[in-house]
Amino acid sequence: MIYADFTYYTDVFLGNKVPADDWNRFSRQASKWLDWYTENRITDVTENIKDACCAVSEEMYFMESSSETGSLSDIQTVASETVGKHSVSYTSSKASEMSINERLLSSVYIYLNDPQLIGRAAKYRTGSIKCGNL
Repeated sequence: MIYADFTYYTDVFLGNKVPADDWNRFSRQASKWLDWYTENRITDVTENIKDACCAVSEEMYFMESSSETGSLSDIQTVASETVGKHSVSYTSSKASEMSINERLLSSVYIYLNDPQLIGRAAKYRTGSIKCGNL
C-alpha cells in the first residue's frame, strides 16, 4: 500500500522535490520502508503516516539523485576528506547501508511518535538488529 499520493505530497505536505513522474516509485519504496520500520504495525493511515511517507520519499529521491549510478543501493558516503591537496575517500554501499537507514530514520522520526510504531527504531538505535537491504 502506498501511504501518500502525489496530490497529498504537493497540496498538504507542500513538497516540491520529487517530480510527478518519479513519485509512484519513491512513495512505494518509502511505504515499504515504513512497513519495515514499524514492523508492519501501521493499521490506520493518519496524516502523520502520510507525512512520514512524503519525508522518506524526498530523502530517498535526494540520496538516489546524489549517487553516481542513480541507484539507492549504490550510494557512497564520504568516509574521510582532506582539505590540503584535496583528497576524498568513500565507503562502499554495504558499509554505508547503516548511514542510509540512519538518514531515513531521522527524516521520519518526528512523524512517527506513536510508541506502537517505533519498536524497530528503538531496536535499531541500540544495535540489537541489523539493517536490511533497501
